[in-house]
Order: sequence, then C-alpha cells, then structure tokens
Amino acid sequence: SYGWEFDGDGTVDTTTTSPTASHVYTTYATGLSPRVTLFDAGGAAIATPENALSVETYPKTLFVDGNSGTAAVPYDSETTAAKTIADALSVAKAGSTIIIKANTYKISTLLVDKAVTLVGATGRPEDVVLKPNGNVVRAVTLSHPQAKLLSVAVSDFTYASGNYNAGRAVCIDAAGGVVSNCVIRNCKNNGGYAYGAGICMLGAGLVTHTVITNCQASTTSYGGSAVYMTDGEVRNCLFAGNSYPDTESGTTEGGTVYMKDGKVENCTLALNTSTRCAGIWCKGGSVANCIMALGKTMSSTATEKAWAGTAKNFSHCITDTTEPINDSCTTGNSLFVSAAAGDYHLSTGCEALDFGEELGWMTDGATDLDGQPRIDGDCPDAGCYEAKAGVFAASFAAKTATEAFAPITVDFEVKVVNAGDAGVTCLWYEGDAAEPFEESDELTLRFVRSECGTT
Repeated sequence: SYGWEFDGDGTVDTTTTSPTASHVYTTYATGLSPRVTLFDAGGAAIATPENALSVETYPKTLFVDGNSGTAAVPYDSETTAAKTIADALSVAKAGSTIIIKANTYKISTLLVDKAVTLVGATGRPEDVVLKPNGNVVRAVTLSHPQAKLLSVAVSDFTYASGNYNAGRAVCIDAAGGVVSNCVIRNCKNNGGYAYGAGICMLGAGLVTHTVITNCQASTTSYGGSAVYMTDGEVRNCLFAGNSYPDTESGTTEGGTVYMKDGKVENCTLALNTSTRCAGIWCKGGSVANCIMALGKTMSSTATEKAWAGTAKNFSHCITDTTEPINDSCTTGNSLFVSAAAGDYHLSTGCEALDFGEELGWMTDGATDLDGQPRIDGDCPDAGCYEAKAGVFAASFAAKTATEAFAPITVDFEVKVVNAGDAGVTCLWYEGDAAEPFEESDELTLRFVRSECGTT
C-alpha cells in the first residue's frame, strides 16, 4: 500500500492500494514537500522515495485596505488585507484579482506585467483614488494582454521633468492591457516630446467606458492631451476639458486623441483645447461614431479644428464645423443636454441619434458609458452615450445670439421626440418666475429684451 503525506509533515494523510492519489489544497501555502511511503503486506514501511517536488498554492483573490487591513500575507481576506497595492501585487500570480477597498492611495508606478486584475471594490471609480507618492513618472504600466485596471480614479500625476515619457496616468505597452470604468483627471506632461498626458497606448490594448478630464500635454508633446495611441482600441469614452498650454507656439501637432493606428469608436470629445486640432488627429487607423464638438484651437493659423489627419479614416462622425469630414459624416450643434454643466448626454432630436454604424463589438450585452444598452433604436447613436428610444423627451436651445447690445431679440426652439398624437403645450418662464409669461402650442418663441441684464 501507499501512505501519502501531502504536506510533508511526517503524518500520513491517506492510504491507497494504487500508486496514485489526488489532493485538493484549499489554503495558501508555500514550500510544501509531499512524500509517499510504501508499505508491505504486513504494514511495515519498506521505502520512502526521495523527490524534489514542491507544492505552492496562491490565493485567487487578494485584498487591499489602506484603513484597516492587518497586512498579513497572502492578503486573502478583507481582515488580512494589504495596506498598499504594491504589496498585494508582489504576492499576486497570473490569474489573481486584487480588490481595492475605498480609499485614496499614494503610489509609485505600479507595473502589472502578468494576468492580474486591479479593481475598485465598489465599482465606483471615485471611491478608489490613486495619487502620486512624490515625483512619479506615471501611475500604472500595463504589460500583459490580460493585465487590467478597473473601476478606479487616477488623479494629479505630474512628472516634473524628463523627455520622451509616455502616459502620465496609464501606459499600455506593446504587450497590451485593459483599462475599463476608470476616471483619469488632472494629469500633466511637463517634459518635452512626451506621449499622452492621460493614456499612452503602444500595444493592442483596450480602453473602454472611461472618462479623461482636465489633462494637459506639453507644448513640445508628440500629441494627445488625453490619449496617444499607436495601436489598440478606445471605445465608449468621454474626453472633456483636456488642454495644451495657453500659447500659439509649440512643436506639437495637437489632438485630444492623437493616433497613428488602432480604432477609436463611439467616443465623445467636448470642450477640449489645443494648439491645433482639439478633437481626434488621425494619422492612421480608423475613427467611427464619434462626436467632436465645442473645442478650441489657440493657433490663429491652424486649419485643423475639430479633427485632423486623413478624412477617409473617419466614419459616421459628427463635428460642429461648417462642413462634415466626409460624405459618411455630418455636422451638428446643440448636441448635448448641457455641456456647461458637464452633461454630455445627447440632447433631444440632435443629429447624433441613430447616426452611428453598427460595429462588431455591439453584440448582446454591449453598453454605453452609462452601462445602458448600446443600441436602443434602429442604429447606434454617435458618441459615448446612447439615448433611450421611445421615451418622451424635450429640450430647447437658442437659435440666434444670446448676447448683444440692448434691445436683443432671441429665437428659441423646442425639440420634442415621442410625444405621440396628443401634441405638447409649451410654458415659457423667465428666470425663477413662478408663472409662465407665455403659453403656446408652438415649438418656437421669439423673446425680446429691451433692457440690459441677464435672464
């Protein structure tokens, strides 16, 4: 018979009549040296073969809690959670998931070069905030196709010096990686010839369902105040309020997104500022179903405004320029519910509704930036948000200038969808007045103000 010591502690755990045995290791352990002892028919030990076999087990899920974790290796419970993300990464193996509890974590650059997932515990990016611990080149480097950064916010990474740096918040290198459901904000490139103040993509990675705001590239940047990419895919993302230094000069070509290859699909770019091109600068790759609007270019000689690059690489995109990019694209104004208030959902009846083309990833379960079904209508909407089809909605906008010397006449127009056969009645209010000054079945109004002031 055969006596098996699965942990090599000198105690036989099970006996078999055949030379094979199986054992399930359920807890974390390292350096286990299993042994087998052969017994004769009388039960006497006759041999214990030597071997160099070692068994190690690792936790599938690790925890990080900067507040109350006891930091007991292998950090496999909320009670024994690591204090820092770096400590958990040092223990994690390929296939591990590191769950990060709500807190603000001061970090040096985290390198994820194996199939490990870093994920915020609540699923709300603002609950887990990564900030720099000193003068840090970047927050996270992803260097594996299955390396993932999920549901965290990356904030305030500004490298003080150094040229040719890539990705202040995240760099996805040639090996790949995934960023999803993240917020990246207030990251800045100070060095010369840098790539991507928010994210730099150098490999076939994926950035999806992510918001990048208030990031700034340098005047000598290679481009991409939000994203610089030579490969990979970016989809269902919002890029707003990103910029370059307030100057006409600089060697940068610009672009909130600067791409040499890859795909950018169903993204919204709004209120970005650049020396040139405040939208997507597409040198190669493809851009589909994107909105580029309300941008500002600081160079008085720039001919590129909302977009730049090769026109044929754009498909079903919307700009607020005079002319569309090409025949598959269109132009539009008043595209958002309230860009001034940071609400970039699509306004009622705007040109982006059902304007997109159906793409390969838009299968059952595909969602927009809000997590709502990506196609809700005959075709996908352009931009990062999908409007709800079949639901009554209304919006209004000024069709003429709203600032001028008194007296001023302003024409307003209401847009209504899915009103049914009953029609609508419009009640017009001035400011916070309790009573409307006009009631009408018409969807337009001419408002005249004879005195100076605001309303």
